Amino acid sequence: MKFSLLAKFMAFTALSHLCIAQSANRINPDPDATPLSPQESHKLIKVPEGFQIDLVAAEPMVNEPIAMAWGGDGALYVVELRGYMQDADHTGAQDPVGQVVRLVDTNGDGIMDKQSVFVDKLVEPRTIAAVKGGMLIGAPPEIFFCQDTTGDGVADVRKSIYDKFAKRSGNVEHKINGLMWGLDNYMYNAKSAEKFTYTPDKDGGKITSHRSVFRGQWGITQDSEGNLYSTGNTNPWYGEQFRLDYLEPAGLSNANFLKGLEMVESNFKEVYPIVGTPDVQGGKGAIRPENNTLKNFTAIGGQLIFRGDKLGEEMKESYWIPEPVGRLVRHAKFVEDEQGNRRLTNPNKDQKVEFIASTDANFRPVHAYTGPDGCLYIVDMYRGIIQDGNWVKPGSYLRNEVERRKLQNNIQRGRIYRISKKGLKPGAVPKLDEFSSTQLVEALAHPNGWWRDEAQKRLVLAQDTSVVASLKEMVLNSTSHYGRLHAMWTLHGLGQWNAELAKQAIKDKHISVQVNAVRASESLMQKDTTFIEEIGKLDNSKPKLAKQIVLSLGLCNSLKDIAQENREAASHLISQTIMKHLDNRVLAACTMTAMKDKEELVLKNLLAQNPDVKHAKEWINGMTRMILISKNKQRALRYLDSILANDKKYQPAMIQAMEKALPLTRKGEIDYTKHEAYKFTEKPAAITKIEALAKNHKALNAFINEALYWYTWPGQPGYDKPRLAVLKGKDKQRFDKGKIIYDSLCYACHGKDGMGITGTDGKSLLAPALVNNPRVKGHQNTLIKILLHGMTGPIDGKTYSGLMAPMGSNDDEWMSSITTYIRNEWGNGASAIQARQIQKIRSSYGSRSKPWTQKELE
Repeated sequence: MKFSLLAKFMAFTALSHLCIAQSANRINPDPDATPLSPQESHKLIKVPEGFQIDLVAAEPMVNEPIAMAWGGDGALYVVELRGYMQDADHTGAQDPVGQVVRLVDTNGDGIMDKQSVFVDKLVEPRTIAAVKGGMLIGAPPEIFFCQDTTGDGVADVRKSIYDKFAKRSGNVEHKINGLMWGLDNYMYNAKSAEKFTYTPDKDGGKITSHRSVFRGQWGITQDSEGNLYSTGNTNPWYGEQFRLDYLEPAGLSNANFLKGLEMVESNFKEVYPIVGTPDVQGGKGAIRPENNTLKNFTAIGGQLIFRGDKLGEEMKESYWIPEPVGRLVRHAKFVEDEQGNRRLTNPNKDQKVEFIASTDANFRPVHAYTGPDGCLYIVDMYRGIIQDGNWVKPGSYLRNEVERRKLQNNIQRGRIYRISKKGLKPGAVPKLDEFSSTQLVEALAHPNGWWRDEAQKRLVLAQDTSVVASLKEMVLNSTSHYGRLHAMWTLHGLGQWNAELAKQAIKDKHISVQVNAVRASESLMQKDTTFIEEIGKLDNSKPKLAKQIVLSLGLCNSLKDIAQENREAASHLISQTIMKHLDNRVLAACTMTAMKDKEELVLKNLLAQNPDVKHAKEWINGMTRMILISKNKQRALRYLDSILANDKKYQPAMIQAMEKALPLTRKGEIDYTKHEAYKFTEKPAAITKIEALAKNHKALNAFINEALYWYTWPGQPGYDKPRLAVLKGKDKQRFDKGKIIYDSLCYACHGKDGMGITGTDGKSLLAPALVNNPRVKGHQNTLIKILLHGMTGPIDGKTYSGLMAPMGSNDDEWMSSITTYIRNEWGNGASAIQARQIQKIRSSYGSRSKPWTQKELE
């Protein structure tokens, strides 16, 4: 994207003013948390010079706003989570007090001045989407279709059309949310492995669930190419470099080889509040000691790829990340490298400021939206407590902060803000319910992505085939690549996409249209080898196009009922395509997905081309890993033969790839709790040959021992007994110290062998066995809590005569030693526990005096 020198200068000047304006604020480390009026709070929000922030709505018009959507009538519908944390104990969370309000701007100034309660008596509503004539509202376990047929702003139709929209009970932060209309006509969700299709009918419509992959926690968004973006509380982006839905048919939904694809600029997670934020779930370790401000993201949610046209060209496709604990919203950008892979960057990192930040202790931005007027909208829940009750339990650091600052008193407020660029007049808010089909087709090329998405949605849901001719014309001749892109997917949604159009669209001059045309044509590849030949004629030197070709053709391998000739043609073209991109590790991951169970073929074809080792290494690593974790004994054995059969220059890389394929702990040590070796009745001959090669080969010998952990036979570790973790350095010293502690104290109840001591009745145990105990081998914090405060009550349905006494009077190093020992003795093989982790949990539960129960720990 190119800008004039003037535009670049103006953008630099704006950010410079932002730096000056925000850094000039002296940070109050412990600000007064008394709620301010909407007008007072509005004045405390800082945005760069050249931009303006307007207060669109506030209490009593909106209370506890969490999500919103514009309806086809031009009104703004806001979801109110009125039962959320109304006190520190989360009392009444499941009461039917949630609602959706309808806001209207009657005079066109952009400020809402009329309100009605559209729907009430909802339990924890959290998501909303507009459809013609009404709204879809998600309030687990149901999705409702709600409609106002009388024109009074109140829904007189409320029908449950789906009853499996997550469970009603549990943490509200950990439940499905979304209903975002994707470019491919599915409705996508966060905190879910489901995507939906919606079919309107006279009874409110039908929701159909489809398998997808699990995404994020709170918030789902997409860019103009249809790429999806999800987040976690502390993770600003889960690194979806390619559409993860391809993992599901390949049986790789839980694959962890994608973790390395989160290409995020160094120190990106560091945030820069302009007010003290001591009410942090993570305790004092999560805030800067000099001013009490949040160090890193901790509560991300409601993120957005901004696709409007009223913030200036440089802001299109920018990424906005609300951080309610930090009282800020980060403006970020995805930068695409020469390999077509996205990297998340912070344009303001050098200035150490955020685009939107407030000195008001109650500013709680929870969701960002692109508006129909082309502006950016921010939902501010404006409240004291922003963490669910799980994190505000009595005795916790956060509970103490909440009560000290009386944060529980600020409830039933909320604000909505609009950010625009000065000099750019906000656009009109349309009433799409009144648009003709022709007008909707024209809107597919609108410069504002909100219009394009909504127009496509309505055309697809209407299933009006009278627009097919004009849509085909748009695919072939529109001057807007956005128009061509949306017309294509609209035709797809109408069941009118065909080979004739596809053959032309895959050759489009714009890469985004090309990529999406390949994706939209996958059913053609699966039925017609001549279409695969058409794909083979494309210039696959473009990395983005190559990735999509590999993924789309890969479905010929992973789906059932595909003709063998199509499978072979697809595999052949995949092998040809990847040879041009051996340095692209994202494409390597795509190939692991596309060529599941054909990794040997990929390696054979790859190495037959005699590539340089440094170029082939990423592929060797990926394919080797897939072979070794396949749980196929014969494939694992054949891999050894392939090492011996290939050129010697590849042998060290193939051995190292075996070592890299072993599961690791967070500390980078082999995690034997997740590793299961292949068992043979005798030592494989290939291993003997490889060991002989390694004796005089330094590069081979460096990795041979760990690499061969994949194989075992009688008399070898891992055959009859679990292989034990190898602790080194200070962890080994802690283990040794822990053994001394155990033998002098813990054995009396748990036994020398960790299996528990029998009680006086000769039957029951004094204490549970520690061997293969989920509370011992599981999350570190569980075991730390038990040792600090003790444990009581039934455990796994059994009652023990002994009581697990609290050991918290001992220091952190003592605790570290005993926990490290019992997690690594008797074949447990879990990670060591560091003293700093003991200190962190001790601090979080410093005032706790009673022992834990199993129910609490779970």
